[in-house]
Amino acid sequence: MATTNALATPKPSKLLRKLRLALNPKQCAFVDHLFSPMKAFEAYKLAYGDDSTDKIAGQGAWRLMHQGPTGEYCQQFKLEQWEAVMMSREEKRAILAKVARTAITDVVDSNGTINEDFADIIEQVSQSTDRDGNAVVTVKLPSKLAAVTIDNQMAGHQAPIQVSHSLSGLLSSLEPTSDLPSKHIAGS
Repeated sequence: MATTNALATPKPSKLLRKLRLALNPKQCAFVDHLFSPMKAFEAYKLAYGDDSTDKIAGQGAWRLMHQGPTGEYCQQFKLEQWEAVMMSREEKRAILAKVARTAITDVVDSNGTINEDFADIIEQVSQSTDRDGNAVVTVKLPSKLAAVTIDNQMAGHQAPIQVSHSLSGLLSSLEPTSDLPSKHIAGS
């Protein structure tokens, strides 16, 4: 049965190809099935022709995924998949900056024409007609405040501003007043 990888990389690295050469045919079949939309115990059963219980097959699959040459291959494959499909921190922050800096007038002109350069940050577009029969285009953009908040969290800028006060500094900043009532303490 031929399977296709759900998360196929454009081209495996030299290291991944080298790790695959160290696998025997059953291990190769296991990793091929494993990285298709199949559960690990199913991949194990299919690759090894095993008719044991799902629990036993799951234990065998875990061992292959975490130990020896198949474990190394699985770890490298996942790393390459991660790098191929995940956005970098810089990419994420560029999108957040675009959201925070984009004015609605940049997205839709006075004629209701949408600027395609901003299509990636538009959440919703709807079109209606006003009382006079004119087309009205409504565009919903993400929250600028939410984008700035997320960017601040990513950059580590969300910590409160620390202000240090000393008691002597506070006392010296107080101006003496003469209109405060005085209290006499008995015995003084």
